[in-house]
Amino acid sequence: MIFKKTSILWILVLTVYTINCGSAQKKEEPKPVVETAKPAEKVSLSSEGGSPEALLEDMNKKLDERKVTGYKKNQTSLANTEWIEKSLPVLKELSARIPDGYVLLIEGHTDQSGSDEINQDVSTGRAKTLYDKLVKNGISSDKLKYQGVGTKYLIDEPYSEKNRRVTFKITKRN
Repeated sequence: MIFKKTSILWILVLTVYTINCGSAQKKEEPKPVVETAKPAEKVSLSSEGGSPEALLEDMNKKLDERKVTGYKKNQTSLANTEWIEKSLPVLKELSARIPDGYVLLIEGHTDQSGSDEINQDVSTGRAKTLYDKLVKNGISSDKLKYQGVGTKYLIDEPYSEKNRRVTFKITKRN
């Protein structure tokens, strides 16, 4: 009988210990990340000296490597400083080379998890956060424009995390 009571007591103690220790571990929140792990480097464009259209196409290819992904639903903040360290120098250099009449467009995107109104607000918030970060780090606001596009340009299944992103492209100033 004493063996049964001791066994039950140990099972109870181990259960309580397992529950408490398991819940005490803090889960780290996923942070938006840079799609690429390329370090900042001098931007070389194969179209230098070529047509303006070829230059813009080349610049947009470089910008596509700098998109930010990994946002949680309704998250607008950029918690990952790695993005700034690796992408800011490239964005600064490319923004200095933007031809007159063009801007660096920052577009925020969402998945279909919320209403159209909420998704529009979240996507605009994502783009505005990066716009503010770029201006704060020395890129002229005259060279930048931001907008949220909600669910307009899904790149994967409607509720996929891949849709929650911010992209960059050079476009004509409106």
